[in-house]
Amino acid sequence: MDVTFEKTINVAPALLKPLSQKSDLRGWIQTGTHLGAIGVNTALLVTFWGEWPAIPLFLIQGALINCLYAGVHELSHNTVFKTRWLNEF
Repeated sequence: MDVTFEKTINVAPALLKPLSQKSDLRGWIQTGTHLGAIGVNTALLVTFWGEWPAIPLFLIQGALINCLYAGVHELSHNTVFKTRWLNEF
């Protein structure tokens, strides 16, 4: 059975190039906002601990922590920051 179930999306190189430019500023903004979102959600979890609003906050926290892997994956390819040592820190 030689059937594949994957869809290939071809993006023009001219469209892809600006999206894949490395930038220390963008890397810090992405890192800061993600860690900030985790911090705010953690503070809300502490505030609502033991009450019903904590239930959706736990789901949000799980999604935020799970998404940390994407950043770590990109760091392993040296694609987050323009400065190489920041990717390896």
